[in-house]
Amino acid sequence: MSIYVSSKYHSLLKNSIKNVGRTEEWGRYNGGGFNNSEIIDIYRVELNNEEKDLRMSAGSKSSLAGYEIRFNQVSEITGPNYVAAQGNISVFKDDKLVTMMYPQKRKYDSSQMLMTEAAIYNSFVGDLYISMAEPVSPSEWGIKIQFKPFINYIWLGCFLMALGGIFAVSDKKYRFKPIAQVIA
Repeated sequence: MSIYVSSKYHSLLKNSIKNVGRTEEWGRYNGGGFNNSEIIDIYRVELNNEEKDLRMSAGSKSSLAGYEIRFNQVSEITGPNYVAAQGNISVFKDDKLVTMMYPQKRKYDSSQMLMTEAAIYNSFVGDLYISMAEPVSPSEWGIKIQFKPFINYIWLGCFLMALGGIFAVSDKKYRFKPIAQVIA
């Protein structure tokens, strides 16, 4: 049994080395490989995910994943079909302002439902999400901060799988033949 398996693996390896220049072979073999790498990237994001649930008032600070988050204030804003409490949050890294984030807690006119609009800061190494929960007291809000590293690698994996699929479909055996060739 093991001789049969190893000989099949050897012939598969030999054929893949022989056909390495063909784009459809590249697409077929690497499309599956990128799919596996995509699964690994998703696990890596979830394993390295950091999050905090906090009670914050104006002027309070917290840190997560090397970022210092400062909760400045909450103001009420009016949108086209909602009223929202909007947080004003400064994000610092190494004492330098990286970005300002504005998460919202919206109440829509039509349904009177409360909805959360998270503020998202995208960077090459990961994404920072900040969302507002309900007010805990007149001056304090529940704030959820999340840092998800390697998110961009998931999107890169999707792109590479699609590229592998395009190369695999470019194989001549998947193309339509003229009717005259099929009948003959």
